[in-house]
Amino acid sequence: MKKSFLIISEIILAVFTLIYPFFMVMLSGAGLIFNGNSYGIKLMICGILWIISGLLMTSGSILCIFGKNIPAVILSSLGFVICMVILFIVTAHAEKYAWSMPYYNKFSVADIYRKRIVPVFIPFMLANIISGLRLCRK
Repeated sequence: MKKSFLIISEIILAVFTLIYPFFMVMLSGAGLIFNGNSYGIKLMICGILWIISGLLMTSGSILCIFGKNIPAVILSSLGFVICMVILFIVTAHAEKYAWSMPYYNKFSVADIYRKRIVPVFIPFMLANIISGLRLCRK
């Protein structure tokens, strides 16, 4: 039972890692870099840090799947903290300058960033829970 739970958790972790840290976070960072000429150097640096945080969380998930528990927890946690700090900076900037999108009147750009980035909490927690269970089992 425990082994099948871990296998199912690892599959869920892999899927959520691909969707959120890998695609959402890293592509949001790439968007800030790509449009850096109009956003400024501060947001370009935020974009770079978002890509780094996505890579750290993805690496942590991969290490978790391969049973490298302590490095998985460290990388995943570091990536998550960087990601949330950058999310705070970018959304504060977007709200300060009232960024909006013409076709999304219901949501501000800050809300769209939150909806894309906040779910990284799921793979972050899964990686830490799986690694924690393995470490406690030893």
